Amino acid sequence: MNRINTKNVLLFAFVSRGLFLILYLLLINDDSLIPITKDTFFDAGTDGYVQIAYNLFHKNSYEYLTGWKVHNRAPLHPFILTITMISPKYWFVLWLFISLVLFIIATFYWIKLVKFLQAKQILNSYGVNLLMLLWLFHPYMFLFIRTTTFLPEAITLIVMWMYFLVKFYFEHNSRNLIRLSIISGLLILTHSSFMLIPILVVAFLLILKRFKHIVIYSLLTLLIISPWIYRNYKVFGKVFLYSGAGSQYWKGEESAFGTDDAEIKTLAKAKGHRTAFLYFSPPTPKDDKILLKLAIEDVIKNPVKTVKRFFIGLYMFWAPYEKGLLKSLILAVLNFPVVIFTYYLGMKKFRENPVIINFFLLTLTTFWFSFAFFCANASFFVMFLPLLFLCFAYFVQQNNDLQSFNIIIQKFNSALRITGK
Repeated sequence: MNRINTKNVLLFAFVSRGLFLILYLLLINDDSLIPITKDTFFDAGTDGYVQIAYNLFHKNSYEYLTGWKVHNRAPLHPFILTITMISPKYWFVLWLFISLVLFIIATFYWIKLVKFLQAKQILNSYGVNLLMLLWLFHPYMFLFIRTTTFLPEAITLIVMWMYFLVKFYFEHNSRNLIRLSIISGLLILTHSSFMLIPILVVAFLLILKRFKHIVIYSLLTLLIISPWIYRNYKVFGKVFLYSGAGSQYWKGEESAFGTDDAEIKTLAKAKGHRTAFLYFSPPTPKDDKILLKLAIEDVIKNPVKTVKRFFIGLYMFWAPYEKGLLKSLILAVLNFPVVIFTYYLGMKKFRENPVIINFFLLTLTTFWFSFAFFCANASFFVMFLPLLFLCFAYFVQQNNDLQSFNIIIQKFNSALRITGK
């Protein structure tokens, strides 16, 4: 049985990512680090997160520099970004260091997850070797750490969520349930899409008939997110987590069909304004309610277009083309063979798979389909690579025809002293 050398893996992860970030800093153009100014809604590709962090640090207020109240940006990433406001001039460098630390934490829990599944005989040495190879050398496991959005926090928390869910599934330990609840709440505070996480976990616990645990999990998760709900109530006068589904639907219209400014034009027409007027402020929660109503009407009136849009979204999730067709094709070549293989074998032997593997496969599918419906044209797939890696490795290890490939992976990992007897 191959065992993971935790210290060597963490050291390799730190050195390889550290060198990557140093090279990235040396090669990027200074102009790409857009200064924090009041004349832009988007700054340095962070969709306003840096502006929010700046105000949190200096004014203790959760709003953009323009004074607009924020209703569609999850709070965890801006709060972590406030650390970088110690030196606003070098916030980007400080953030890269924080991102590196988050990746090391994610790697630590990834190792714990893989070791635990190996001990429970869900993974064999082949699966272990493949998972470590994917984690350490997949291109996007390098690239995501230099992004200035919430991806580093999301990946770290997803891995921790997987680990504590697996631990709770096998051990029925209350401490693991508490940790799972905390991580679930933090995920919700990382990105609005993770509101699906508690629904999936509760459904899973229902299948396992652990009714007492459902109550504990739900209450603890609600406790974690309650300060954010209370803040929204105080600022906007209504109880909600996030407002943005309607806005995102019409942004997806732009991504799927190339419709220019679909969100702005739709809202302008509904409110009787000139289109240009709406360029100067983001949609409010009230505006988003209008957009969501119009989105529902659009789905009902145009079922054929909706189906077409959904299939476009299925492609765009794994191969977004917001930065051009070439990047989209590269991502398609990188991602779709793995995705297709995973789902082909996963669904073919669904009844034979371990329950926890099937749950992770269904979780991945739920998020994929949800993002596909909204045609989110960004690299959100990166958040769910840990789920894909685990399912892919498990199904590959079940295929005896690929054992020769395992020898190559094992020798490669052994040469780096990642795994050994």
